[in-house]
Amino acid sequence: TVMKIGWIIKTDINGTVLWDKKLGDGIRQWALFGIDRTPDGGIIVTGASDTLDTEWDDPSVIKLSACGEVEWCHVFHTDNDPDYGIKIKALPDNTYILLLLYWDVNPSNSVWLMHLDEYGEVIWDQRYFQTDPMVHPYNVTDLKITPEGHYLVTGTGYRPVSGQTQPDWVWPMMIMADSTGEAVW
Repeated sequence: TVMKIGWIIKTDINGTVLWDKKLGDGIRQWALFGIDRTPDGGIIVTGASDTLDTEWDDPSVIKLSACGEVEWCHVFHTDNDPDYGIKIKALPDNTYILLLLYWDVNPSNSVWLMHLDEYGEVIWDQRYFQTDPMVHPYNVTDLKITPEGHYLVTGTGYRPVSGQTQPDWVWPMMIMADSTGEAVW
């Protein structure tokens, strides 16, 4: 039997469990991929859930209090498309940057950043690689915030080798976006 819950366990410095929180009902999937501490001492997590579409996963974001109680939850739904919340970072102003993979009707070229307000509502979203049909993001692995307040996304993607017409090779992928989500490089 596969358990279909997300499970967060908070421990003290010695590993003693302070609290644990299971997300989901055990029937629908709740996979957790990214977690960060929030300025108010709580926790923000992202992942994927099939609660709105039983055929495909949708990105989810859940805000927990310092005591592990759910304060709010958002599932960002698209029809007939598997989408994933990969990483999330809390910002000092109590907003969040969310890294998504495949959140689009054309998942072959969609890496997204979303800026969410303190309640998880979208302030802005930005898609990357939509103008190059030969680049297909494959695996976005990390999201970092630079000292300048920019967002660095790393991972891998398929693209062709010089002279080829098919994106058959896996290459490192990096995106640097400014604080408004616009690609710097």
